Amino acid sequence: MERKRYVAIDYAKFIMAVLVVAIHVQPFTGEIAFVYNNILARIADPLFFEVTAFLFFEKIFAASEVKTRNMPWQVLGTYMKRILQLYLAWFVIYSPVVLLRTYSEVVTDGVHGGRLLGQILLALLRKFWLSGFYGALWFLTALLLAIPLTFLVTKYLGPRLCILLSAPLFLLTVLRMEYSALTDHMAIADYADALVEGVFGWYGNGLTYGFFFCALGMWVAWRREQNKQVISYKMSIISVGIGLVCLIVESYVIRIMQLGQSYGAMYFLIPVSFFLLLFLLDAPMGQCLWKTEDKRMEHMQISKHLRQVSVLIFTMHYGVMELLEFMAYRCFQMEWNRTLLYIMVLLITILMAEGILRGSQRIRWMRFLY
Repeated sequence: MERKRYVAIDYAKFIMAVLVVAIHVQPFTGEIAFVYNNILARIADPLFFEVTAFLFFEKIFAASEVKTRNMPWQVLGTYMKRILQLYLAWFVIYSPVVLLRTYSEVVTDGVHGGRLLGQILLALLRKFWLSGFYGALWFLTALLLAIPLTFLVTKYLGPRLCILLSAPLFLLTVLRMEYSALTDHMAIADYADALVEGVFGWYGNGLTYGFFFCALGMWVAWRREQNKQVISYKMSIISVGIGLVCLIVESYVIRIMQLGQSYGAMYFLIPVSFFLLLFLLDAPMGQCLWKTEDKRMEHMQISKHLRQVSVLIFTMHYGVMELLEFMAYRCFQMEWNRTLLYIMVLLITILMAEGILRGSQRIRWMRFLY
């Protein structure tokens, strides 16, 4: 099926990739660092899930004529194969680091002798399928669970129930990650932590995090395929602004009252990411430049290129960051200035991405990397 092009989303993906790098590098200092690293950058993860789910389910609903019972399995299979290929390619690249760290973790837990190999294999399986094996690649692990789960619930129970069933899981994640000081004393918190962390390792996974935001993306695709406008373009802009103000307030409340841990799961990420998706879908970005067909095609090529670069930034930046940190410590016994490290990681990652894209024109297997 022909894929609709949303130019604004392609540009937004590039910006989101840059923000994801900030989550891991933690550049800047003072209030600038708090707002950029812990508020603005945190919008990237939920928006990534929503955008991915919207684009996937837009195809699904078009093929099924909006009748959810008719949603075709083959489209899901094709999508899962694509994500798995991308995930496997980067697993192979990062496998030396992953294997070494997994071995160290198992030995540190006191496992030796005959049980060692079995525990290493179990740890690798959990990392690969459930919690993500390296850096930001947990997002791909989460998609491998969240997308088929959203597909199944939507197909047999409908879009509305999919939202209702997924929402409590994310609300639990918020309570345990960012409002843990208020919920630690509850007996149910220990059971929830033991269950989620025992299976996935942490709350950032496809069930308790990705499922809800994929459901939101699916719901937007469902409404639009029915030709029902969710909200007007102007109202989406206003709603993003209001939601962002509320998110900033929530973040400062969490910090001042020392309620949570990482700012990775906050309540007002829901309206901000949701209305931002609606804004991006209707944004008239670039149309003023399309005075001729040649200009339109040139603009489309630029947006496609940025989309591919964003995938490579997302998958490579953590390895580049750790390599730069290792070299600085090993060679000079020093630590990076975090702002300089951020700039260097972005610069090196983008240059490497451009090299991979150019190389893939001659070496076809390199296309598995993006």
